[in-house]
This record gives sequence, structure tokens and C-alpha cells, in this order.
Amino acid sequence: MLQVEFHPFHHDDALLSYCHEHAIQMVAYGSLRTTLAVRPSAELTLKGIGERCNISTVGVVLAWALAKGVAVIPRSTSEVHLTANLAIGLNVQPLSDSDVQAIDAVQLTEPHNSYGVLLSQTQHW
Repeated sequence: MLQVEFHPFHHDDALLSYCHEHAIQMVAYGSLRTTLAVRPSAELTLKGIGERCNISTVGVVLAWALAKGVAVIPRSTSEVHLTANLAIGLNVQPLSDSDVQAIDAVQLTEPHNSYGVLLSQTQHW
């Protein structure tokens, strides 16, 4: 399995297009782990969309990934967070095309996270 970083701050749309063209399902692991402090304007963009759509920032990130055709598996070290993420995922509303484009625009040029082995004893999948 190839792991690629995919979240609002770093995503490879060319790779995503390739996956779509070849019926490969991209899955985002740990995509909610990003730090908004990396780019304050990104935080404002996500919060603004969330407020307008009446959803949390986490809901915005999940809705964005789903709008891009990416399956999301939120990981967590807390069963409480996992339960909350699942509840958000089940109730997330689609974003408008302009919201998706606004989130796409907050991307950093370099990868933000360094993913090693994602499986551990403390994670709840």
C-alpha cells in the first residue's frame, strides 16, 4: 500500500486525477491530524465555511475530502474523538464547488506531515 499525504494543506490533485481515471480509490488516513496554525489564513477559510454551513472545522475537512472523491478514515487515540468523527462523517453535507475551490487554495507547497507506520497499539480504527 502506498501512503500519500492528502488534506487541505497538502494534496496532489494530479495523483488524485490519475487514481480516478484508473479506478483506484484514494483513502485519506489521519487527514484530521493537520495543524491549522501552520497557515492562519487557512484556519480562517475553514472556520468561515464551517460557520456558513453550520458545521465544525472537522466537518469541513471531511466534506472537502468527500467532495474530492477521497474516502476518509479518521484515526484517533481516543474513542471519544473516534465516535465524534464518525458522527460528523455520517451527517456531513456536501460543500459547494466554490467552497471546495477555496479550501484547495489554502494548500502548502511542501508536505506538512511525516507519516511513518500508522498502526500502533494506541490508535482506534
